[in-house]
Amino acid sequence: NANRATIRVLARNGWRVVVPRTQRCCGALAAHHGRLDTARTLAERNVRAFAEADVVVVNAAGCGSHLKELDELLGTEEAETFSAKVRDVMEFLHDEGLAVSPSADADLEPVAYHDACHALRAQKIKEQPREILRMIPGVDIAEIPDGDVCCGAAGLYNVLEPEMSGELRRRKA
Repeated sequence: NANRATIRVLARNGWRVVVPRTQRCCGALAAHHGRLDTARTLAERNVRAFAEADVVVVNAAGCGSHLKELDELLGTEEAETFSAKVRDVMEFLHDEGLAVSPSADADLEPVAYHDACHALRAQKIKEQPREILRMIPGVDIAEIPDGDVCCGAAGLYNVLEPEMSGELRRRKA
């Protein structure tokens, strides 16, 4: 659903969206877990899959962060070209502008935006999503106290350390 919604927003704003059939998982979890051969294989496939794309828009912060660093993983000119094309969807919409003004539904509830750790820390994306949300008439953004504190997911952390991860998630919620 998130991918379809991303495609709809991009298309409504005048972007032609192509989803290559040959794309694969970004490989971030494999890389985080030390399975670098798997991560490199996935990276090479994605570099080829998106070779003709002008921009690679990603709607998952951990994946986007990893894809922006494929040049470091592979060390090739093709990977460097690929990494330079990767953009988080909120970063992309903020920088490129919205051709279609968002519309508001009546009786909007306040909105709290959760900063994904990889967006906030690795990609330095903080204000862009909030500025996009402020464009929607009637939206009131409620900042989360200690919103920059870890939510407990952190790649494989929630699998490897479920008790601590659960406590962090409980505090965040």
